[in-house]
Amino acid sequence: MKRSRKAFFDIEGDTAAAVELIRKYRPSKVLFGATDIGRILAPKIAAELHCGITADCTEFSINDNGRLVQIRPALGGNILAHIVSPDTYPQMATARPSVFSPVIREVPLKKVFFTPEKEMLPKITVENISKVEDTGEVKIEDASRVISVGIGVKQKTLTKVVRLAEILDASVSCSRKVVEAGWLSHSVQVGQSGKTISPELYIALGISGASQHLAGMKTSGEIIAVNSDPDADIFSVAHIGFVVDVEKWLDEMILKLEKGN
Repeated sequence: MKRSRKAFFDIEGDTAAAVELIRKYRPSKVLFGATDIGRILAPKIAAELHCGITADCTEFSINDNGRLVQIRPALGGNILAHIVSPDTYPQMATARPSVFSPVIREVPLKKVFFTPEKEMLPKITVENISKVEDTGEVKIEDASRVISVGIGVKQKTLTKVVRLAEILDASVSCSRKVVEAGWLSHSVQVGQSGKTISPELYIALGISGASQHLAGMKTSGEIIAVNSDPDADIFSVAHIGFVVDVEKWLDEMILKLEKGN
């Protein structure tokens, strides 16, 4: 359906077009990004096709029967649910943004150019769109550099973390326990019950490396872990690790960077 890029998202028309496309080509599996539009469009398409859908998946696999295994956090991120649609087609799911790293394919993807048989007239008319005021802060899911703090960092040390972030032009994030302690907001939480990010640089300070947290950042380009516990699980995914007191490491790193060394 041809539409101006500035046009508002047409849920009715896009749903009808997608349903017609799926019925024509009969794919066995259909995936959507769990974006603002994807979270609206995907379940409506699934309802029209009378099939199931799993939202916010963080992993996928194929079982012995060729079915899509849709893996997502459940019970507040404490477990990973493995979900299969055994009887309906297509198997549908939405995937969290930044979960999967881009893959360079040797064989190009097959492109299908599709025009719906009839144009759907929108049933909803948008009279006005107002944007939320921009605070100027970079969202952690969009940041190329992220410094993340765990409960192993003392609350008084957060000012030093912020200073390091300023020097590196990085965003500050945290683990779930830091949010539960009330130190930082849920909007900067990384993990299965928070954001999934994949920055070029991820610095983990005082983070033990529970599986729930690793699921939210393990695809980062370069991972630096700082923890006083040499057996911390975070080191299993780190490219560079420092077994040292976090505050001492911060003091030395800030001093070196401020001096330009």
